[in-house]
Amino acid sequence: MERLAVIFGTSTDGTLWGKHFGDAEIFVKYYLYPDKEPEYVGEVTNKARNVDEQHNSAGKLSEIIQLLGSCDCVAAVVMSPNFKKMAAEKPIQPVVVKVEKREELLHSLRKNFSMLEPLVMKRKGGVMEKEVPVISL
Repeated sequence: MERLAVIFGTSTDGTLWGKHFGDAEIFVKYYLYPDKEPEYVGEVTNKARNVDEQHNSAGKLSEIIQLLGSCDCVAAVVMSPNFKKMAAEKPIQPVVVKVEKREELLHSLRKNFSMLEPLVMKRKGGVMEKEVPVISL
């Protein structure tokens, strides 16, 4: 793969969302490359925030996947209950990134591109790794 499409959550002020992924106010999309800077693609307001207000909800997960559109990987700074479900069942690779700032998240994902790429390729081939990778700077 020459790039990975990754989506992560933020607050409306642009700071990384520090709670469950599905409750983020905004979803931001970037393309990650192994050999150049990440490319900002766009963002969307999370209209699924109040769907099935409990965590680990199948309805909320479905709504969020529809909002995300085409992506290879979703990232968050905390483990979400739906990340485990997503890892076991969905074609999108979840990853937890233990950082505090957007730039750190993007740097850490890019630094781990060679670890994430084979996981994404396996998913595209129908092989779901149940472990959710946890990475940091």
